[in-house]
Amino acid sequence: MSTTAFEELLLACLCGQAQEAELRLAEAESQDTVQYLQSCARLLCSQAQPRVRQLAGLLLKNFIGAAQEGGRSRRLVQRWHGLTAEVRDMVKGAALQALADQDPGVRRTGALCVARAAAIDADGDLLTKSLLDMVRANQNSAMVAESIRALGFLAEEWSARGFNGSSEAEHLQSLALAGLKQGQGVVRVASAQALLAVLPCTAPARLQRNNPSELLSVLETVLEACSEETLRSEALQLLAHSAQESYQHLAQEHLRKMLDVSLDVQALALWEALAAFELQILTCRREASKEIMQHVMPLLLPSLLAALETQPPDLEQDAWLEETMPMLQEAARACLASVAKVVASACVQQVLQFVESRLASGFTWKRRAALLAFGAIQEGPPNQAMQPLISAALPRLLDSLKATIAIEASAAAWTLGRILDVNPISVPEAVQASLFEVVVIRLAKEPGLAEELCYCLDGLVDQQAALLEPRLFGPVVESLLQGASSAHGRAKLALLRSLAELFGRGGEDCVPCMAPCLSRILHAAEADLALGRVPDSAVMSCMRALIYRLGRDGLAASDTDTLLAFLIRCLQAQHSHNKTFDEESLRALGTLAMTLGESFNADMSAIGPILLSALQTQEQPEACLAAISTLSDLSKAMGSKLLPFSPSLLDALAAAFLQQGTECTPLEQKLCLKAVQGFGDILLAFGADTPKISTLLEILRQQAESSGHSQLSSEVYLAALPIVASDGSVSLVPISGAKTTLKKSCPVNEDFCKRMLEAVLDAYASLLQACQRSGTSTASAFGNTLPFALSLAFKLTLENSPSSMRLALKFVSGLAAEMPKELRAYTASISQAAACISKLVTFGTLSPKKSAREAARTLARALA
Repeated sequence: MSTTAFEELLLACLCGQAQEAELRLAEAESQDTVQYLQSCARLLCSQAQPRVRQLAGLLLKNFIGAAQEGGRSRRLVQRWHGLTAEVRDMVKGAALQALADQDPGVRRTGALCVARAAAIDADGDLLTKSLLDMVRANQNSAMVAESIRALGFLAEEWSARGFNGSSEAEHLQSLALAGLKQGQGVVRVASAQALLAVLPCTAPARLQRNNPSELLSVLETVLEACSEETLRSEALQLLAHSAQESYQHLAQEHLRKMLDVSLDVQALALWEALAAFELQILTCRREASKEIMQHVMPLLLPSLLAALETQPPDLEQDAWLEETMPMLQEAARACLASVAKVVASACVQQVLQFVESRLASGFTWKRRAALLAFGAIQEGPPNQAMQPLISAALPRLLDSLKATIAIEASAAAWTLGRILDVNPISVPEAVQASLFEVVVIRLAKEPGLAEELCYCLDGLVDQQAALLEPRLFGPVVESLLQGASSAHGRAKLALLRSLAELFGRGGEDCVPCMAPCLSRILHAAEADLALGRVPDSAVMSCMRALIYRLGRDGLAASDTDTLLAFLIRCLQAQHSHNKTFDEESLRALGTLAMTLGESFNADMSAIGPILLSALQTQEQPEACLAAISTLSDLSKAMGSKLLPFSPSLLDALAAAFLQQGTECTPLEQKLCLKAVQGFGDILLAFGADTPKISTLLEILRQQAESSGHSQLSSEVYLAALPIVASDGSVSLVPISGAKTTLKKSCPVNEDFCKRMLEAVLDAYASLLQACQRSGTSTASAFGNTLPFALSLAFKLTLENSPSSMRLALKFVSGLAAEMPKELRAYTASISQAAACISKLVTFGTLSPKKSAREAARTLARALA
């Protein structure tokens, strides 16, 4: 593709023809990667429109790697390293050249691209040094500023990848500090931004040195910068970071200068962060608290309360929406709540004086400030100290909740919700009943107050949901449904979430009231979908809760057919609009399958492609997780009826699983575990008929070995290769002379690896159960994996964890019931194996669970 044609393609991406153009871009990238990169690099450094050049630079940056660590990032980095050095140098050269461009947007794009390359390239250190040299040697302030910004972006890349400490990071910190002290204009702003990015990278080494002069030098430099308006935002964020680092060395002079900073939203965030840091010290007791909040409270608290009652000039009391709450008041409320947690009862007197005087005011905004202040301190003083104060305030709070002016009523609703959340025992049942009545009436009529009213309602539901009678349940649901039908944005989301919570927690006698609700919600969602609007995730949460609560008997046949057709159309629309899937929609499909069980007669020709696409979205792990859960639910509900569609789904599941590893991110670890559980559910459904079962079992074995079972497998598994005869009989006797001592392993991520080993053994137990249910030979189904599975069970027995021993007992007892003779021979030949079995028998015998006691008896009889 010529440069001109490539430029036209990028223009199409920017001019409303994105979908087709993006497909052509992806095709160009896959067909000839080098030419694609050359086209992007040439355009970035050309005289084309700035926005086209910026897009070319962003494509280069995104080609090099992803912003966050994970499976996609690892694949992109591997692809980048697979290019020749010449091609990589060409891309890096174009990005460096863009730093000197006349257009600020192109310069910024070049900085982002250079930072990404420096973070992951094999020659990243050289690129970083080049940037440092450019800053020191260049006289062009715009280019110096952009080079510093590039270094700041690089520090952000380091932080995202968990990188801490290096000589380059220390050099960058020194350079940024010097720029903040001595620079001018854009250079000083860029230095502040770079310092903000690099401080987390250099913090471990700095804190280890614990040099007061070094720590306070950063703090004092930042304090000076706070007075300059163009630097205020970055300087206050830097101050929050450096004040925590130098906490033990802060002097009265530093605190006085910090208090001199006028209280705006960012300054309030500084004090909120410092209060949270001191609370952590008090809670964890890792070091002595300097009680800074106690020292500054006499000066800080009046300023906080003043910020809380500062009225915005453009306030519209009659058209109030809580999501338009002024940022200053919201920040002051959050800061006061954090300070109260630290100083506890010390703030009560001063805050109560403010509350009493402002509640008596004729100005609505002052009454609102008083209500918010009272709500903010709820988590500070002990509950017993707050109870009499709450009791005295409840009549006034109820009056404010009934107020016709929205800004006062919303504040009262939030404060009452907070009381119900933190000090519910302080609200008598009679008052709760009154609150219920007021909240329900206002929810139906005033969706603008929904967010705060729902917070209050959720607190009441926490206290009364299980006791809520149908005669009350119906009006509450009706009120929420009416409000949701006319609300928008955050208000609608709050109403729908409260509905889902109410459906999920209502008593059994309220279930008959739920069937009409499902029809109404489904009808409204279908109308939205017909207009091209994909229903919110909260709508799907409501449906999912209703499906679960109504159960198979509560769902009419017509409802299930309509529901299933709607869910399929909804998922198809999501993928068409967003190229991904909503997790709640996928989970609702799984919930419907589980609820109907064998009656779930779905058209898998429609569902299969959806699940297949969802399983392939590893870049959106949450959607992939939901898809795995849905596949598990379908396998449980449909059993062998799913078998014709399973090969491609199993391939996709295996591909999603193999992209991960034991050193992946927490979300990917969760996906890994979910995938293994999905394998177990499929093995339980299909048993020995599972497609590619030997490959699946090998995947599970490799995962167990990589999760810490390799030390055991090298001594037991390799020594216990089975002999499967033509009649399916199996020998578990280990090869003579081999080492057979069981021992515990010490994986790097112990908790994840333990859970992974349990998941693998549970999958093996599922296959064993399926074989015994169908009368299939376990030995034939497991093949060479059987001794390994048994050694894994013994390994987990040694962990002394109830969950591990429960799984081990389930598997070993099942095996003992089918092949007691072979198990006895195996036990006699393996050191500690007999002790493990004895331990499992004792564990099961003493278990309160009947199934565990029966398993223990089976195991004891088989080996007697």
